[in-house]
Amino acid sequence: GCFECTCSCALGEALRQMIATDSLAGTASFAGFMIVCVGYALIDFLANPSTLSAFFVATQLPFVVGSILLYRASSPSSINRAFDLWATQEQLISELEARGLLQSSVSGESRGAGSRAG
Repeated sequence: GCFECTCSCALGEALRQMIATDSLAGTASFAGFMIVCVGYALIDFLANPSTLSAFFVATQLPFVVGSILLYRASSPSSINRAFDLWATQEQLISELEARGLLQSSVSGESRGAGSRAG
């Protein structure tokens, strides 16, 4: 039906991945809610600038940042992403070997081939 048509397009596929589990759906909903709250706080501040409305914006910002970080941390596509930013390929292979997620013979062959070529 309608859900199949929606999921066949790129947007539908992205939405389906976004809410693949209850955890992802919950964190996505929370992040969306907090973004709307910050939007409301900004509109309130722009419509009636005051100390109270400025504090309202300031108190909402940590929550929106935290909710977005929570969603990103819950997403399977971003697991260990922070580690990937500063780690070299050798460090990643070493970490995977230490955790038992990668066999030494496989990584040794790939490392050995690279060192023989140079």
